[in-house]
Formats: sequence, structure tokens, C-alpha cells
Amino acid sequence: MVRPEPESLAREQCGDAVTQAQRPIAVSAWVRFDGKPERVQGLAIAWTKVAVCVEWPASPGVHRAWLWASAVDRI
Repeated sequence: MVRPEPESLAREQCGDAVTQAQRPIAVSAWVRFDGKPERVQGLAIAWTKVAVCVEWPASPGVHRAWLWASAVDRI
């Protein structure tokens, strides 16, 4: 069974002034796959005032999605 891709915010939802992480920050985040929420452990690699770009391991490779900042917690 092929896992669906994570749902990511549209670029215009993320806001301007993207900050790239000098060092990724460990986070826990709520991500939606086909509308179903799932908690993942990953790394915040960039952010704006309202959104965070999170990447996490997936089989195979890595998933990456822009998420609302309120869905992301530093761990």
C-alpha cells in the first residue's frame, strides 16, 4: 500500500520573511494525510511568523510539509 503525501500549506498561507534554521530544531507536529491527522517527530528547518516547514523520516526517504505554527511543538 502506498502512503499518501502529507498535506502542506499553500505558499501564500505561509507568509513572507522565511527564516532558514542554522541548525534544525527537534519538533513534534500534527500532519494530515488524506485529511487524517497524525503526530510525527521531525525537524523544523524553516519558519515564518505563522508557519513552520517540518521534515521527518518516511519510508523511503523524507517527507516535508509547511504546517501552521500552532500544530508544531518544540521537543
